Amino acid sequence: MNRLIEFRSDWCVTLHKAWNWFTRVRCKSPDEWTSSDWRRLVDLCRLSEIPETEAFHSLGRKLRQEKCVPDRRTLIRIGKWKAYGRIERRLSKNRDKKVASTSRMAFESISQDCSIEGSIEAIKHLRDGIRDLGIPMASAILTMYDPLNFGVIDTRAWSALFDKKTSQITSYRQWGRYLREIRRLAKLHPMKCREIDASLWFVGSLNARSRRLENT
Repeated sequence: MNRLIEFRSDWCVTLHKAWNWFTRVRCKSPDEWTSSDWRRLVDLCRLSEIPETEAFHSLGRKLRQEKCVPDRRTLIRIGKWKAYGRIERRLSKNRDKKVASTSRMAFESISQDCSIEGSIEAIKHLRDGIRDLGIPMASAILTMYDPLNFGVIDTRAWSALFDKKTSQITSYRQWGRYLREIRRLAKLHPMKCREIDASLWFVGSLNARSRRLENT
């Protein structure tokens, strides 16, 4: 048990166990993580990102009820969730009707064909119809609508999954590769693709922060 870390609550013993477990897991490849490891990781992610978790589920319900991204305001809310407001100004250039019609067609498309190829076409359709939409943001829209079959591609999740740092996600080939791999892991560990994806993002984010602190 790591006694350098001091926990103050009556959860002390449990938190020490969790700390020691996590320090071991984060050093392993995702292919070495057990089903129990994956479930613990996604729970830690949810606990550490409570506002973001609540927003994800709230927005997802809205998209499924409306069967589209109903307006620019909702699009901007998704952008704030994905990029903490960094792309709000660019997304605000879109028109409500175009956002709704484009996303409705994309959702109908993946409902009929959510294969890797069909998913790439859905991302292309979103980007063709919605201005200033990158692949990561487009993947967030699909994931909120269908978390069972999709995940949000991100440089930190990519780094954790493939043990390779990348500064940008810009190609449909990257999206197809990422989606294929998280679907494989979701099937192996009976989980949603979004749960696999969130676990990878959680580990990748902490690893990135550790590297940044080590280099200062």
